[in-house]
Amino acid sequence: LNLHNAGVFPMNSTIFAMGVCYGGIAQIIAGVFEWHKNRIFTSVVFISYGLFWWSLILALILAGLGVAPAPDNVGMGFYLFIWGTISFGFMIGSLKKPKIIFLVFLTVVLLFWLLAIAHWTEDPKVLKAAGIDGIICSLLAIYAGMGELLNETFGTTILPMGMPKKVEKRF
Repeated sequence: LNLHNAGVFPMNSTIFAMGVCYGGIAQIIAGVFEWHKNRIFTSVVFISYGLFWWSLILALILAGLGVAPAPDNVGMGFYLFIWGTISFGFMIGSLKKPKIIFLVFLTVVLLFWLLAIAHWTEDPKVLKAAGIDGIICSLLAIYAGMGELLNETFGTTILPMGMPKKVEKRF
């Protein structure tokens, strides 16, 4: 979707399929697994973004099928702004996580707010900037995911994540 927003290619079924499957289903499943491991922060994040993708794709499909009118730019702007605000809360929560996770959330917040501004102003330059930020965000998220996977698999740091320093509690 961010490649589309950056103007690389038009909206197509690949974006919808990725939104439903990888953006939606995979993140919801990951969130449920995190919940069972008592990792509440990552559980809420994964499930929230999974449902974001489903709600976005559903809104577009319902409009395309003529079941409901397409969202106007004001409404879509507020939808994206609210998701940016939710993401801002996640970003604050990520301050105790590896630095790469904080950077992912920082770019997500910027992405949602730029997208909101792009809808409100109908400025293609802002939409392109949002797309570029989204591409950076996606690359950071891929790095973070691969870092988690490879570092755990090999039992050593393959990809540095910028682990937070442990602070001693003194009483």
